[in-house]
Amino acid sequence: MLSMEHGICLSGNSLCRESVLWLLDDVKRKLNNPLTIARLDGGYLKGEILSKLVERQLQLCMACRYDWVLIQGVSLDESKWQQIDDITRVYDVGKTKVVSTCHHPFRVVLVEATETISQ
Repeated sequence: MLSMEHGICLSGNSLCRESVLWLLDDVKRKLNNPLTIARLDGGYLKGEILSKLVERQLQLCMACRYDWVLIQGVSLDESKWQQIDDITRVYDVGKTKVVSTCHHPFRVVLVEATETISQ
């Protein structure tokens, strides 16, 4: 766990829903300034957890599987990808659902990186 001035980073899927919510509330309570950002790994991408975090007015940053976003009905226009460097391009999907069990839309940015093999 890495705590920041106004945020917290959690990784590892060993924490259950209740533990994650308790931990976030505990950190928020112990800080003299509000906890506003939670960075979670993809193991926490469940509708119930996302809904509870939104209720706590937290901004979220987490990895999400590309195919999970597409299953929600997102269609991509190949011309809207932006090339960032030689191996990375991004696509700003905008706000959309990321899992069917959470009705709150999230801003989704797809990142595609290809590795080049140097010989």
